[in-house]
Amino acid sequence: MNYKPLQELALNTAGILKEKNPRFPFLLVEHRVRIHPVTILVHNALSEQMMDEWKNSFQAQPSFSQPPSVFEADGWFYFLGLTEFGSFPFYFFVFNSEPPQNIQDLLEAWKKESRLLNDALRETAVAHETTQGNLISQLLHDVQAIMTLQPENSTNEALQTRLNYQQKVNENLLLFIRPLELLPSRLPLSDLIHSSMQMVNIPPQKYSLTISVSLAEIEVDAEFMARAIQEIVWNSLQAGAPSCTIHAKLIPAGSPFVTKDWLELSFSDSGSGISQDYLKSVTEPFFTTRKNEGHSGFGLALVKKIADAHGGYLTIESKKNQGTEVKLYIPV
Repeated sequence: MNYKPLQELALNTAGILKEKNPRFPFLLVEHRVRIHPVTILVHNALSEQMMDEWKNSFQAQPSFSQPPSVFEADGWFYFLGLTEFGSFPFYFFVFNSEPPQNIQDLLEAWKKESRLLNDALRETAVAHETTQGNLISQLLHDVQAIMTLQPENSTNEALQTRLNYQQKVNENLLLFIRPLELLPSRLPLSDLIHSSMQMVNIPPQKYSLTISVSLAEIEVDAEFMARAIQEIVWNSLQAGAPSCTIHAKLIPAGSPFVTKDWLELSFSDSGSGISQDYLKSVTEPFFTTRKNEGHSGFGLALVKKIADAHGGYLTIESKKNQGTEVKLYIPV
């Protein structure tokens, strides 16, 4: 879903506020469900010290299960464009004193427009995803039917290799285009990682695992999370790394609008690394530099989809010939 229109609406509203009330202090803040959740997009008549004071106050607030659209905390007045949000970004205004009625009227109009725009964007995204998913699914079924026409006793090795590759592409693409239906279960994190490696025959000497003592168990879809872990470790090993180092730790939420802390799963290696030209594309479906080796280009694309389905996200840092670090963040 494209949330750029929501950002533009918030920025336009901030522009009107600055034009009509140039000396009235306020902040426009973008909030994302991340370990560093807030970005100040616009600040007006507030010093750096006052903005730091607000950040400290914000991070110290208790979590909201359902925040009100307008509230006051530590002398700061908050106006939220949306009060129902998930992993997508949302926007809010902050004032260090209660704003006059004319500003509150403008903010009320902004909130109504935000809700209407958000609903429209959601409906459009769902309709597009459903339509595209159905079309691609039908196409893949037709391709699958054609693939079964190969004679059973065919000795054409090139054809068989291509059919095997196409079978893998079909399976991965169907998984990628369909919404993931999670079946969460609570299990020890160490068991999940070790069993994930065993399922794809990755021996213990090919990875090392360190887990924070506060992370005895997590609640995730075990099958999908195992797939994500396997894909990341396989990428490390295929990049020439002798082993992959896995480190797990818990990170505080850092926002009253996020009710869970973060599990950070870090996977680092000393392999060949990823060119900066390719780094932005590695989570796109079909992207691979090893297609001639039978890779379909869905590994990290599926990892990202699995992270998104759990309400989390993925980061990747890499330098050519120096190695790669992939971090998987899951709310727990």
